[in-house]
Amino acid sequence: MNEKREKIDLSILIVNFNSGVFLLNTVKSIFASGIKLKFEIIIADNNSTDNSLNAVKKKYKDIKIVQTGENLGFAKGNNFGSQFCNGEFFLILNSDTHIHKGSIDILLEKLRRNSKTGIIAPLLLNEDGSFQLSFGRDLKLLEEFFLKFFSKQFYRFYYIWKKGNIEKDVDWVSGACFLISGSLYRKISGFDENFFLYMEDADLCKRVRNEGYNIHITSKSKITHLLGKSTGKVLNSILPEIKKSHLYYYKKHNGNIRTSILKTYLLIKFSLKKILFRLKKNSSGIILSSAVIKTIRTFK
Repeated sequence: MNEKREKIDLSILIVNFNSGVFLLNTVKSIFASGIKLKFEIIIADNNSTDNSLNAVKKKYKDIKIVQTGENLGFAKGNNFGSQFCNGEFFLILNSDTHIHKGSIDILLEKLRRNSKTGIIAPLLLNEDGSFQLSFGRDLKLLEEFFLKFFSKQFYRFYYIWKKGNIEKDVDWVSGACFLISGSLYRKISGFDENFFLYMEDADLCKRVRNEGYNIHITSKSKITHLLGKSTGKVLNSILPEIKKSHLYYYKKHNGNIRTSILKTYLLIKFSLKKILFRLKKNSSGIILSSAVIKTIRTFK
């Protein structure tokens, strides 16, 4: 893109795919949060077929909407949208979030103040205000087999013990909301587009850390994340893509042997979950859905 860029502080980038009313509510919360610095909102639309864009266009005339032409997924969608961002900083934001007042300004202030921080993220909360796990340690087999459940319980306890005050460096943060400088995002070529959905945030954080920066989470900034609301209606159809991303991450960062072990583990885990789900719905027998069959094929 060769046109002259307007100098602004922040580009808020939202990838949309049939998010319905959640997209409009997210945009409303951005304006209601009282951002003091100059910002723009870019919505990269992944060929939505619902009314989500029309609702936003009707209420907000200055939002930049760019069409990808197809469902590119989260990683490619963000990279596509980033081409239209003029801000010094990029806020990657899900379409099913609610920004708390002052939260974005806090992130900007902290990131500008600490040159060693490459990515900063708010604390994510569930709709009822409870703690939502959105950060953690490097993803390895030990985490996969034993520590995922215990990590969730530990961090929930940690949150309560700290009385909601968390300020720490971590290995990864959720892609639902995080702040990064535009120059760093471009330096590392944004998200790895081999990820369609899932694990692209952990991969981006790892590559930022490889550049010598820290990943930071702060509870002084809070955002409500309606977990899964932006993908819930199509979750069954995208499960194969989620599993592909999971395996690709391990192959990229943990090697072929660990990936093979994980492949077997996930195949068993996923198949058992689906069988149990189908048993609950159909007491007369076990019927594997087409999504299960497609997912099994991705492991071969």
